[in-house]
Amino acid sequence: GGWSRSVVGMSLPKSIDLKNAVIPFSEAKKCWDGMTLNDSDYLKSLRGSVTQLAQMFERKKRGAIFSKQQVAKTGVIDVTKLHTYKFNDDLFKRNTIVPNGKNHGVVMLCDWSGSMQGKSLSGCVSQVMLLAAFCRKANIPFDCYAFTNNTLNDTWDEGELELGTFIADGDEQKINGFRLIQIASSGLNKADFDLSMRILDQFRQHGGSSYSVPHLWMLSGTPLHEALMTMRFIIPEFRAQHNLDVVTMTVLTDGEGYSTFRPGNEGTKVFDPTTRRTLTYDTRMDAGDCLVDTVRQLTGCNTLGFHASDSDRDAAYRASRNAPAHFDTAEFKKKFNAEKSWEINRDGHDLFFILKPEKVVVGNGLDDAIKGDLRSVRAKFKKAAKQTSTSRVLLDRITDVISENLA
Repeated sequence: GGWSRSVVGMSLPKSIDLKNAVIPFSEAKKCWDGMTLNDSDYLKSLRGSVTQLAQMFERKKRGAIFSKQQVAKTGVIDVTKLHTYKFNDDLFKRNTIVPNGKNHGVVMLCDWSGSMQGKSLSGCVSQVMLLAAFCRKANIPFDCYAFTNNTLNDTWDEGELELGTFIADGDEQKINGFRLIQIASSGLNKADFDLSMRILDQFRQHGGSSYSVPHLWMLSGTPLHEALMTMRFIIPEFRAQHNLDVVTMTVLTDGEGYSTFRPGNEGTKVFDPTTRRTLTYDTRMDAGDCLVDTVRQLTGCNTLGFHASDSDRDAAYRASRNAPAHFDTAEFKKKFNAEKSWEINRDGHDLFFILKPEKVVVGNGLDDAIKGDLRSVRAKFKKAAKQTSTSRVLLDRITDVISENLA
């Protein structure tokens, strides 16, 4: 039967035209031809930091592999070995557990909307740069996409081009006027990787003010929903391309997306035409969180969210929404300013943090950035608060998720 008004039904796209939806760095970089991009102290300090960090990660990984190589009896009889039972007591399958830090990948979505301009973008971009450089050094596949309403050549036809369709509350909607720009990737050659870092450094320094930024790279709207619908198709490709066991999707944004998809007051049913699965959400849930969860369930990825908060007041409001009635705002602000971040429980996300963005400079004190597993992230977070800086928060959390899977 039809959907009742209080329960909204939506159907995800059958496919998305990734060839047109995604602008690879090899195309996006051409907009910068003829523009001067200088090396900054930040870029120089980044190189030193990352080398140190990657050595640390390799040591930790070798330690984990050495200490955790173990054979586990599974209790399942291996029928292929039945004929050897007279000479072989190893009828039970053994799983040799060899942790391998190289079968993890990170895909990141970065909000490129006008409201990010200033400290928010500056802080977030410095994190993207650090993460990209680290992943490249540690051989962890990494792709970062900025979601935007801009197109490559800024033409009417490009903006109107249909990339896919989805159904929201019975009406078919076309997906257009949206692109994902590949702004960083561990897969770029050295010259392109260095260029991507120099381009991002402009945004770190100037916070995205449109002064001397090519049209494609200018800040625009917030097509978060379309970006997440596209991730439904990008993540399986990324996983297959790099032969990955674990993919972590990280979403960095300062607000909610807008599209015709609005969850129902009493529930939402999301249908995926590819797997024919229907995911049911019983309670009122933000549309973006709904889509993050559908990506998580349909692709099997980890989901990490970061909200770049533009003021302590906004951060306190967001933190208190998920907190018990006796939320102490003064205490929150004190901690938030010390730790530069605050964890909240948020639908659809394995971990979610409110970030306090600020212009950042990286020092070399990154030795302790790789530590702990997902279970101890919270404790480590509080402990590291005294010496942490925003430039490390994101890397800390993501490397925690990666190293959780080492042991």
